Amino acid sequence: MKRYLASFVLFLTVVLGQSALAAEREIGIVLLHGKLGTQMDVQELGDKLSADGYLVIMPEMPWSKARRYDRPLTEAHEEIDRAIGELRRRGAKRIVAAGHSMGANMTIGYAATHDGLSAVMALGPGQTVEAQRFRDELGQSVSLAEKMIRDGNGNQKAVFQDLHLGKNGTVETTAENYYSYFYPEGLANMPSMVATVSIPLLWTVGTKDANMLDRGRGYAFDLAPANPLNHYEEVAGADHMGTPAASWPIVRDWLRQVIHSASWY
Repeated sequence: MKRYLASFVLFLTVVLGQSALAAEREIGIVLLHGKLGTQMDVQELGDKLSADGYLVIMPEMPWSKARRYDRPLTEAHEEIDRAIGELRRRGAKRIVAAGHSMGANMTIGYAATHDGLSAVMALGPGQTVEAQRFRDELGQSVSLAEKMIRDGNGNQKAVFQDLHLGKNGTVETTAENYYSYFYPEGLANMPSMVATVSIPLLWTVGTKDANMLDRGRGYAFDLAPANPLNHYEEVAGADHMGTPAASWPIVRDWLRQVIHSASWY
């Protein structure tokens, strides 16, 4: 009898494990890097997601170190569309969008303006264009870009101010491209964008990421429509750049909870 029970338990463990893995293989994840970064910034998390059975794509986005805003935000959304299309060609039946820093911001904006996603993960969000410091430091550049667009010169390049990891810098791109990412009332305004994201939302912030940690969950996360699967968590010991990899246990457990929830189907 004991041998029978042990065999039965082993059978259930194998079957349930295979079932869970099969479910994960039907989920595609678009994982976006942060501002002036590369896919390597999220590679560790991407590898762990892939090893857990998920289909993962980590595209290089227009805000990468090499591209430096070479396409406007609306075309960045089109690049996310293409990544999703590739995941569906690989067999994904459901799509989760995830991002780090500016990539998290862009993920939220995409979710707010597009259908077809099943969940969103914002891991160490950034690019707070509506914040006072952004307005103070970049206001003249935003105004310059707006004037160039109004004068019919939106496709011309200029040198604009930028903020990255709390440091001032510059970027050369077209007025239209720059304006699309930095206009305070635009698609990069996280509080206004997250307020329309009704699908499950995961939001993580490192305890050494002072900028977002000090803003707290009330800055944007709590503005999302009520959903029992929404989850906010501070990641102990993680700084801004380390948040995606350090979030892995949270990401793993949250995704499994979402996958096996009744509302997922």
